[in-house]
Amino acid sequence: MNRKLIVSIVLILVASLLPDILFREWTGSIPVWLPFAKSAVLIFFVLLNAFDPNRHPQARFAIILLGFVLVNALMGRVESQPGWRALFDFEGFVGAFGSSVLLKSFGALVMILLLALLFQRLSAFYLIRGDLNVRAREMKPLRIPGGRIPWGRLSLVAAGLIGLGTLLLTMLTVTGFSLPIANVRFLRHLPFIVVLAGANAFAEGVMYRNAILGALRGVLPDEQKAWVAAILFGLAHYYGAPSGPVGVLMSGLLGWFMARSMLDTRGFVAPWIIHLVQDIVIFSLILVQFF
Repeated sequence: MNRKLIVSIVLILVASLLPDILFREWTGSIPVWLPFAKSAVLIFFVLLNAFDPNRHPQARFAIILLGFVLVNALMGRVESQPGWRALFDFEGFVGAFGSSVLLKSFGALVMILLLALLFQRLSAFYLIRGDLNVRAREMKPLRIPGGRIPWGRLSLVAAGLIGLGTLLLTMLTVTGFSLPIANVRFLRHLPFIVVLAGANAFAEGVMYRNAILGALRGVLPDEQKAWVAAILFGLAHYYGAPSGPVGVLMSGLLGWFMARSMLDTRGFVAPWIIHLVQDIVIFSLILVQFF
């Protein structure tokens, strides 16, 4: 394992949810100073490497991770404020999830501005449509051969299979097999589900893929970049469903697959389609719990 990959993984782990998970599991709470400690480590790394031209790309990566940490800390701070919470009906689905998705969207906008400032071009951090006709490169973990399937088709097939798998897994482990999807109330909320899922998929894509893969340009080859992004995405879902190490592994594999789709197509649409369909399924399953 080369030095750049090791440094990139260490920096990702510092910026990720891993320190929060360790504190929460070992002490029962997350210290208020933790985001500042993460920021201090990243700032120290930037200062250590900023004056070496050969290490400018990794210093830039640390700057973007610093932005990631500060944006997430700010979102958590805003979400806990009484004034913010008074704006939403947290007893209802739209209010509860609208609040979260709106904050993520603001955070994604801040990250886009930071990335645009550092890279100047949207294409440099894959914030363009991308070429959906390009054929997927070989993906050995999934036994997908290279050069055969265009991403336009693969993203739709993958979205359907991942969405179906998410539905069945949740029904087996959480909700059971009785889902009132024909309920009038559910159908009335369906447009909100699609809009919230689309916004959430885009915001998380910016935070966990565009920012990371763009920042690692000139640092790592594509396959290693995809796995680094997968680590961040997987750890972010430690408290998801399923939770714990299993949730991290499953989300990490999904994150790797979506990162590969972004790197192959050089754009955000293919992974957004995959993420959108899964979020529609997840949000639908959550919605029925409000009935």
